[in-house]
Amino acid sequence: MSGRRPATGVRAPARVGALLLTVVLIVTGCSATDTPPGTPAAPSQSGSAQSGSAQSASQSGPSISALRPGSVTPIRYPVRGGGDPDQNYGVLHLPRLPGWNSGGVRPHSVPVVAIIHGGGWLDTIGAGTFERLARDLASSGVAVWNIEYRRVGSGGGWPTTFSDVASAVDFVAELGRRVPQLDTGNVTAMGHSAGGQLAAFTAARQTIPPHGPGPDPIIVPRTVIALAASLDMVQTASTTGNSIKVLGGPPTAQPDRYRAVNPIQRLNPRVPMILVHARNDRTVRYRVSEDFAAALRRAGGRVTLRPLARGGHAGPVSGAYGWDRVRPLIVAAALGGYRAAVASPWHS
Repeated sequence: MSGRRPATGVRAPARVGALLLTVVLIVTGCSATDTPPGTPAAPSQSGSAQSGSAQSASQSGPSISALRPGSVTPIRYPVRGGGDPDQNYGVLHLPRLPGWNSGGVRPHSVPVVAIIHGGGWLDTIGAGTFERLARDLASSGVAVWNIEYRRVGSGGGWPTTFSDVASAVDFVAELGRRVPQLDTGNVTAMGHSAGGQLAAFTAARQTIPPHGPGPDPIIVPRTVIALAASLDMVQTASTTGNSIKVLGGPPTAQPDRYRAVNPIQRLNPRVPMILVHARNDRTVRYRVSEDFAAALRRAGGRVTLRPLARGGHAGPVSGAYGWDRVRPLIVAAALGGYRAAVASPWHS
């Protein structure tokens, strides 16, 4: 099978519309437990989401004036077949930078961090669990695109979960047209747990054969940061069984699906990766990140593994211990790239 043609820069997608949603998001943090608590932040089909300016915005998308510095804006991204408006959306957090509206912030100068929540590819956890982290990152001067997608139990699974995330990341190109300050050539993809697998998938799309899942990439991240990530879905199948649910069967029954999206089987050495993993993780073992890092190095890629001495599975996104170490790593990657991030101080 021939691989996909590598994406160079940003290609113009087909004409699409995205709905500006006037919703109230449930903003939750992550605890120190293995499974972060929180309610999925899904826009409602009723009430303000269907009325007034939201209806008129459905054809043209939110205006640039609505996307002002410091704004937090839920926006629906298009998917083939129509999708689910309650799940196919992201929340765009713009940094509050001085001179934004007066020319003080140059076009194409603000990096974008696309963040992808975990939860075992199941619909029990949603993008609301990452809203606190998104606001925290945006306060550091980067734009954040917090992605929701269909999961097992709410219309997700193979290939929908993966094509949704591909479409959401590609929609950054459209966001850049609406907000010219965004640098759509500098996108960092970050994900936790199953979201870490999906972040790795956004880089691997360059190498996936044309039959999918998802179209040829418009946006390929400059750096991927995978936190306690399910980088070996065969191993996940033998422990939690969640990869069996999202891929529709075990590796022996669905080998092509695993080869397409399992990060350790679908490496892209063109995109550098930073892995953060707690040594005492009992959900996705630390050894998974060690093995993936070794495989990516053998393939000629650049990869750095940053250990946490404690914190468990949710450690990298929880509390003052893990997140306080991870946050500057993400910001350094977004502002300065892979080399700047791995050169930044790290204390496990």
